[in-house]
Amino acid sequence: MTLKQRTTKRAADREFMAAAVLTLGAKLGLSHERFDDPDARTIIVSLKAPSGLQVNVDLDGMTSQPDVHVLGWNMSFESDKRLNDDTFGGSVNRHHQQKATYIAHGFEELLVQLEKGFTMANNGSAYLN
Repeated sequence: MTLKQRTTKRAADREFMAAAVLTLGAKLGLSHERFDDPDARTIIVSLKAPSGLQVNVDLDGMTSQPDVHVLGWNMSFESDKRLNDDTFGGSVNRHHQQKATYIAHGFEELLVQLEKGFTMANNGSAYLN
């Protein structure tokens, strides 16, 4: 099965997706944690960069829009860094520049966007100077 065929509608695929996101987090040196809600058929993977950028990946098996992943990026309260709208992409909050939203369509794009965002966080290019 290809990444494009993976869907949040299937329990086995949600497990595969969660494992892949956790593996990516470990590869990028992120703190990462998994939360399960079996009643809601949901797995949430929380990822956080050392610089404070964080996102929760919600693999919701009961969503009305399967395989549309809304990434709500935000800076942790401990960080005073601000996201650079010119480099980070998505929709950066213009007021305080500590939140951004990106919509990934499908699991393959989800992995690409997670890697891109956290690579930029790790090398500093996600932030304003």
